[in-house]
Amino acid sequence: MCGYGIDYVAIMEAHTGAQSGLVQYLMGVLPDVWCARYLEMTDGVGNILEFEDGGFTFLFDFTSALGEDDVAEDRVVAAFGVTFRQASDRDASRIRGYPMSPPQGIDAHYDRGHFISHVAGGSLDVNLFPQTRAVNRGWSETGKLFRKMERYAADRPGTFCFARPVYRDLSCCPAIVEYGVLMDEGALWVNSFPNV
Repeated sequence: MCGYGIDYVAIMEAHTGAQSGLVQYLMGVLPDVWCARYLEMTDGVGNILEFEDGGFTFLFDFTSALGEDDVAEDRVVAAFGVTFRQASDRDASRIRGYPMSPPQGIDAHYDRGHFISHVAGGSLDVNLFPQTRAVNRGWSETGKLFRKMERYAADRPGTFCFARPVYRDLSCCPAIVEYGVLMDEGALWVNSFPNV
């Protein structure tokens, strides 16, 4: 698990353009950084696709298409985009039907969390993952911080945000979820949240 972090300060300092171009800069630079770090953690084995779902971009490791044994489950590498107000309520019955199992050997309670919250424009399906209840519902100190960051992004449509899962094994359940929000003054607010 060592070395999963990314030097976002250096990435921000490398931006020499106008503040108005910061979102485009981040959307151009971060996907390559995330993919490179992910592939380092998986010994270079991956089949990363990029696609849009519900207004956000997903980097997704579709390793099952490789047809090999002992590769990671298909899973999200990162989700990112600009927040917007959802036009409809989330489909609770569809979320309940999402197949999910918490990591084996862990006696924790998990919800079907969203990489990008529904109120910030996040979709279902690929956007769902097993997330500890304490963080997802804001029951712990780290959960309160996570919810505060989600609210910041959701309350300001047009805000750039991202979620980057960090995996400790080959499962699709992240051990850590890194969440970032570009604040109004141009600072990138990033925190890591344990998910075990």
